[in-house]
Amino acid sequence: MMGMASRKRGPRYGATARSSDMGSGPDLDTTSARRRIHEAVITFPEDVDDWEEDYFSSSRVASGRYSPSRRQLILEWTNGKQPYVYDAIPPAVWTGFRGAGSQGQFVNHTLNTFPYRPYDG
Repeated sequence: MMGMASRKRGPRYGATARSSDMGSGPDLDTTSARRRIHEAVITFPEDVDDWEEDYFSSSRVASGRYSPSRRQLILEWTNGKQPYVYDAIPPAVWTGFRGAGSQGQFVNHTLNTFPYRPYDG
């Protein structure tokens, strides 16, 4: 490569960029990013009583109770079997469940994609 002048390349961007090319700063510090996320999370005491309850004319689901602060849904079945708790349920899913044409199908197709367990209460 004689005759070619050596030139310093500028910073690279995109998938080939190295973190050293982008410099350092608070936005690249994963520890402070985690800290900001942790500080942004709101916690509620366990005794918050914000349960919403609804009864259904479903052949499978008798009633449901939802807590927005806990993001939990407790379902009671028409066959009298043990109720189940569904965790990490966003408010929009609770709204969709209440307005569904078939609560049983909603359980099968939507709620069962969330973590769930038998209710011990």
